[in-house]
Amino acid sequence: VRIFSDEDDVYLGCPKGIFRTKKGGEEFQKILDAGTYHFARENIILLKFFVCGDAFYFVYGEDGGSIKKYVPAEEGDEPDQSLTVYSLQNNDVILDMISEFQNKYPDIEIIYETGEGAEGSVTIADRIRALNARILAGDGPDVFVLDGLPTESYIKKGILADLMPTLADRKEDLVPGILSAYTTEEKVYMLPLRFMVSMFGTSGQDAAVFESLETLVDFCDGREEPAVPEGLPYPYILEILYYNFPPEIVSQDGNINEGEISKFLGLVKRFCDMEQVLPASESPYKMDAMKRNGQCYLQGFTLDWWFMVEEQEFLFINMSGDLGYFPDKVRQRGGELFDNHKRYYANGVLGINAQGAGKEWAELFVKEAFSYKMQQIDTWNTGFPVHNKLLDEYAQKDNSHSMISAGSRDKGELYTVTGFTQAQAKEMIALARSVDNLVERNQVVYEIIEDETVSFLDGKTSLEDAAKEIANRIRLYYLE
Repeated sequence: VRIFSDEDDVYLGCPKGIFRTKKGGEEFQKILDAGTYHFARENIILLKFFVCGDAFYFVYGEDGGSIKKYVPAEEGDEPDQSLTVYSLQNNDVILDMISEFQNKYPDIEIIYETGEGAEGSVTIADRIRALNARILAGDGPDVFVLDGLPTESYIKKGILADLMPTLADRKEDLVPGILSAYTTEEKVYMLPLRFMVSMFGTSGQDAAVFESLETLVDFCDGREEPAVPEGLPYPYILEILYYNFPPEIVSQDGNINEGEISKFLGLVKRFCDMEQVLPASESPYKMDAMKRNGQCYLQGFTLDWWFMVEEQEFLFINMSGDLGYFPDKVRQRGGELFDNHKRYYANGVLGINAQGAGKEWAELFVKEAFSYKMQQIDTWNTGFPVHNKLLDEYAQKDNSHSMISAGSRDKGELYTVTGFTQAQAKEMIALARSVDNLVERNQVVYEIIEDETVSFLDGKTSLEDAAKEIANRIRLYYLE
């Protein structure tokens, strides 16, 4: 929150919008909604806010520092065209790109919708049903952010347009491995704006420990050293284990593999029992607060503080765009960084509605989104860009001059680490370019697994019943 005072008026700028009151006033009145502007992002670095006439200015710390100007539309100002962008959940990468696109094309109104605002929606499945009803009625968005949406179904039903003609002159700029992963019969129906790399940080353990969830659990069994901090909630640990060691729920013949589900649940319970993971209601770490603060695995959060004070043995790292201080942290613990079977996660997967009314603008938006300038937007913890030139630039970075100290001096837990070297940056980008094992982030399937697994871990259902219920619910989902 930032405050600006101008004579009798007091202005407040924050991710909810811009507000005004009189000095001594009791309530602020909203005068400009945050909407799809840059300052609506959850992880902005807002340095300063000031007002000049009818214009509002924000000074940001991202991208080496920038100033953005916002002016309320005058009465009667109507845009010539409109473009609707939809995502299941608010996405900071998309917010930034919409903001930049709006600056370049001020005559088009961009409407950013999320499933979180869908009337009556409670679960992810509810949000998708609401979206599907709109698509069937011909009222679907022009651009989809497909993270968590049933993409295979959309392709089969002809909902998604081929992006290859749109990206024809961008093709050589994009990471070949990422592009090929999304190419089917010379067509590209969707493509991610960012990607994250699954990695481990060790304190001397052999890589074989992380070969599978079973080898990890067997390694931890009976050891006094904690794998993770004590008291974390079930949902937090489940997300880490599921996305690092995804079970083969759907077999190659298309059937739901109940035996694989049962095995996964049993291993998760063993791990949670050994590591003193707790029900969410008993954990001192509250999941809702952790999610709001971006403290979840898929948002790039890593438990590295506990690692440095030796209260855990290794790190599950979702490498989300910056090596940071990880190389020196594992070095100080006598370990190393290595990849998790070349696994990676996509973020901001874009697709175009083949029947959308604003298809022409949608194509322009997607084309701009994969341009060097748009890919250059530094959105913290959202992943590596898919643009080759930017990856080349990152490989030349040297952050070894940077140093931080953290911990508690009073408790004797103070430690100092330095940033990554150019050689380490080069190795990281070589790894990023080599990933070829895409981990699907189907939010409906994960929501089902989380519901039933937590119920099992809480002792409310048996292993057999939980596995059967997961299989039945996923089977029903795919039939829909």
